Amino acid sequence: MGIAPGISSLATSRGNFQLFGSRRQQGSRRNRRPLPASSRTTTATMKMDTGPIVKDLVLIGGGHSHVFVLKQFGMKKMPGVRVTLVAKEVNTPYSGMLPGHIAGHYTWDECHVDLRPICTFAGHRIIHDEAVSIDTKNKRVILKGRPPIPYDALSIDIGITPAVGEMSQ
Repeated sequence: MGIAPGISSLATSRGNFQLFGSRRQQGSRRNRRPLPASSRTTTATMKMDTGPIVKDLVLIGGGHSHVFVLKQFGMKKMPGVRVTLVAKEVNTPYSGMLPGHIAGHYTWDECHVDLRPICTFAGHRIIHDEAVSIDTKNKRVILKGRPPIPYDALSIDIGITPAVGEMSQ
């Protein structure tokens, strides 16, 4: 089970790679495939591209599509493309597990994805800040607490912000 086709493992907010979701939901031990040793470690190995940077791809937000893009670019590098994630929150919720969290089936850690290990593993830059505006004329993302970031290609996918406090108990 994953958040998008082709994604079978992600980084949880604990910083290790595992099959997404509760261990209770993964089926019997007999049916589970063991994770590769490289996926079980809490220290990710960074994949570096040593060529010149020709294009800057900037992703604003840690929504589902961006998690997929980060993983895909990490698995198959595009020479000359630098990927930068700008995220206000580095632990992004997986909306499909929110009902199970409210019902008590999943912990907070189990239904959030930590974006830092994904970026570290893939060699992407991650900037923990809020994008406050986009300067389309100069192709820059304006951040709340850091200097602007230039981009050649830009994607916005800020995901969800569950309003759990507004729900009746």
